[in-house]
Amino acid sequence: ALRGAPALHTAWLKLSCNDITERAARALTALREAPALHTLTIDLSCNGLGDAGCQALSLFRASPLRSLTLQLRENAIGDPGARALASLQEAPALRTLRLDLSFNEIGDLGAMALASLAGAEALRDFHLDISGNGLSDVGEATLAALQGTARSGTRQISLQIDPQRC
Repeated sequence: ALRGAPALHTAWLKLSCNDITERAARALTALREAPALHTLTIDLSCNGLGDAGCQALSLFRASPLRSLTLQLRENAIGDPGARALASLQEAPALRTLRLDLSFNEIGDLGAMALASLAGAEALRDFHLDISGNGLSDVGEATLAALQGTARSGTRQISLQIDPQRC
């Protein structure tokens, strides 16, 4: 159906607090078939996505998107979900990635996986909010170190780790 929407280049979906689970998240990834879509924002905050929902959303790595914002606050996402989202670094055209993963259940292993996104070849702007998760000092240090190690060509790495402890 979306292949027949050649003029759709920007989409913003506010779907917070709607009991959206992995199945609906998988259906949303059909947006990757819209041929002209280059900017996508999906607010899925306060739903029941969990790790399986993140696995579904990671299918956006096979899309021509240039800008992707996923607001996934309060979704019971753990380290497996963070690892799935880290696969977005494989998206060949993605220049801007904004992930709001605040107030989930992500630990140090998930933080380390997410840190790998900063090294994505095509990515120029990377914004990550991981505040309110279960990071130890090790996980926080891993992410905090990213701001000082931006690759040449990366314009911005923005992190929100934990405002109570910073």
